[in-house]
Amino acid sequence: MIGITLGEHFGIGYEILAQSLSHLEQVPVIIYGDQHTFAQTCQRLSISTPSLLRWHQIDCQAASKDQKEARGQYVLDQLSQAMADAKQGIIEGLLTCPIDKNIVRTVHPGFDGHTSYLQQQTNSNYSIMLMRNKDFAIVVGTQHIPLREVARIFTQAYFEQLVHQTLDAFTRHFRQPAPRLAILGINPHAGEIDPEAEEKKWMQTSIQKLQAQGIQIQGPFPADSFFAKARHQNWDAIISPYHDQALIAAKYNGLADVVNITLGLPFLRTSPGHGVAYDIAGQGKADASSFQTALNILIQQSLSF
Repeated sequence: MIGITLGEHFGIGYEILAQSLSHLEQVPVIIYGDQHTFAQTCQRLSISTPSLLRWHQIDCQAASKDQKEARGQYVLDQLSQAMADAKQGIIEGLLTCPIDKNIVRTVHPGFDGHTSYLQQQTNSNYSIMLMRNKDFAIVVGTQHIPLREVARIFTQAYFEQLVHQTLDAFTRHFRQPAPRLAILGINPHAGEIDPEAEEKKWMQTSIQKLQAQGIQIQGPFPADSFFAKARHQNWDAIISPYHDQALIAAKYNGLADVVNITLGLPFLRTSPGHGVAYDIAGQGKADASSFQTALNILIQQSLSF
């Protein structure tokens, strides 16, 4: 059983679900959100509303975008009920539609997104953000922190722990105990012109240490030239030290095939790689491709497209 949270009430969650109803025939699902608004969306898009969908009705008290706290609470109520069902074993995977972090922060100050929030709610030891497109699976080594903080946080101990967490997650979620890993450098050209660069001070030594443990990992590679070659290589995951280095590579070719995956939870969580898309919400222009890929990853428990 897969849970689907509809996310931001004024976003495109209802539309991408409505466009994907035929895909839901592959697996039983529970949908967390406002069923009445979904029915209205289907009517507007001339899509027949299936009677067999299983819902956990979550009422949204926001009648307009100005009611930000009600919108934020609607998102948290969806996630709260989904977590309760996950703890009871009712759902075994979770697909989350896009949310607006700033809206959620009106009722949950400090909210940093699904990844860290779900880790806290499930008391998981770790969570990993993995961005997947048709070419790459990229581990985002550090998430929503300023660039100036990356070198302080992405240390040798942090990196080695991240590698072992990635191995654990691939074994648990994808039954893949020995993935082939690549690590990107932090500095320009992987620090080749700086004798004090992290790549020379500890990365190379750390990689050799991990290789001696039987882990298939190579690098550090210069990020600027790596991805053009990697498209033709067989990496199972690429570890990127910081957020934008990873997400530029994930999203360079558009968002239709990009999926955000959370590893390390008791269940696999996926999400479309795009945002709430306020500018096209309610107009029938939303592209459900990323949602459908996120659903397929949950169904197959595989990163293969």
